[in-house]
Amino acid sequence: MEYRYLTNTPIETVQQCMQDSFADYQLDMSYMTAEVMKHRNAICRNHPEFSVGAFDGEKMVGLLCIPPLCAGSRLLEFIRVSKTTPNW
Repeated sequence: MEYRYLTNTPIETVQQCMQDSFADYQLDMSYMTAEVMKHRNAICRNHPEFSVGAFDGEKMVGLLCIPPLCAGSRLLEFIRVSKTTPNW
């Protein structure tokens, strides 16, 4: 399992991961096209540079979409608690 920021991940890959994630649910996710996902990401202010995907080889098997304000506050909390700056 490898975790990567979604900066270079096509929206179609993210959309397919969402479709696969809900495949065995009663919930119909067929409406979640790549265009709908782009629109939702804009509304929620999700940014690929702050969001992370879990990959099994080249297949995305999970994701966490994070708006920049949340990412910034989590980073500040990490620095406050650990008293160090992350080395990334």
